[in-house]
Amino acid sequence: PKPVLRAVLPVFIEAAIETKQNRLARAALQLIDELPDLSSAPIGYFLRGRAAQMRGDDATALEAYFEATKGWDRYAARARLSLAEMALENNSRGALLAARDTLKEGTNSWRGDKYELQVLERLAQVYERLRDAEGGLMTFGKIRTRFPGTPSAEVASISATEILKIVYEDGAQEKIGLATWMKLHLRILPYFRNLPEFSVQTEILADKAAMIGATDLAVTEYYRALDLMAGTTTSDQAEELKLRQYVVRMKLARAQFSSGQVRQAADTLELIEVPEDIIGRDDLFSFKAKVLAELGDNEKLLQTYVASPDSEYLRNMGRALIEEGFWSEAVSFYARMWDEFPDDFDVRDASYLLIASRHADDHDTGQSVVAAFPGLTRSSTWIDLAKGLKETPASLTPLRLEAANGRLDSLKRTLDGVKELEN
Repeated sequence: PKPVLRAVLPVFIEAAIETKQNRLARAALQLIDELPDLSSAPIGYFLRGRAAQMRGDDATALEAYFEATKGWDRYAARARLSLAEMALENNSRGALLAARDTLKEGTNSWRGDKYELQVLERLAQVYERLRDAEGGLMTFGKIRTRFPGTPSAEVASISATEILKIVYEDGAQEKIGLATWMKLHLRILPYFRNLPEFSVQTEILADKAAMIGATDLAVTEYYRALDLMAGTTTSDQAEELKLRQYVVRMKLARAQFSSGQVRQAADTLELIEVPEDIIGRDDLFSFKAKVLAELGDNEKLLQTYVASPDSEYLRNMGRALIEEGFWSEAVSFYARMWDEFPDDFDVRDASYLLIASRHADDHDTGQSVVAAFPGLTRSSTWIDLAKGLKETPASLTPLRLEAANGRLDSLKRTLDGVKELEN
């Protein structure tokens, strides 16, 4: 009966084909022609294609398989797999491209069993042969998300990690443009956000953006890297996480500062746990001092301590001390900067040191600064200003209030003059 034939005949035909019972297979295929609903369906085309392939008639097999792939059932999926295997065996670019298109169209046509997984695995192989990193990553990502916890997903994760490393290194070396790189990054993000190594790749992208001045993009990706690493780090990796968070948060704060987000940079620095090593502490507090100086927060700035300060830290501290009226301390910081970083010590620093030394009644330092001025600047205005400060003021007595006010006004005008010259 036909209902029995419809159920049994396809199984019988495939068994005959695979066991090379060619006479039985030919007879059964003639029977299936009497059942148009099977003969003209993907199952009929697939079986005829498989029979032709087994007898070495690749042209007929390809034609039948392509007809089968127009469907959406299991046999259409199997036909795609057969086409892919033939293309991989042929290995020509044309055959691989045709297999890629066929498999790609079928990745959503049949879902839920081994044939879906096999279609994705064959597609990944084809992308590998074609050296298509983006296609390979997307396919491995689908395997990971659709078949989690399986050996295939584990293999896909390992393969994807290797490709990610190559792609992101190429981006860092400008072998691919940032726009193309970023487009790929956003496409694969949903598939790999739970892959531990992906936070590292995201950090590499952010580093490149920061390096070329795309600081807003760098800020976004540093935030993403922090979020990814927090979500993929296990409890036994707590120390490693702490170190990575320190590094990425420092990069984030620098990118925020460069993009004009100074307050946000300060907030980010507040979240950083102070490192135990001196180099890490100095790096943190040196940059923190720079941010606080930009914000004009002298109170917090003066609370920072750096064991081995650079010239910028000494300058910021000196300026803050002057603004707060700690003249002697300001002299110490500017004098140390002059002594340890003479190449960074410019005419502005000399002017502030001169003003601080006058307030602190440190005449020796003042004389040294004035003597050095011609070597620090060619501006006659700066030199004249220094010479004016060099003049010894008239001695004061309690009754010479007018003279005292005159000195204070003179110093105020000097400070204003320094600021105007700076601008």
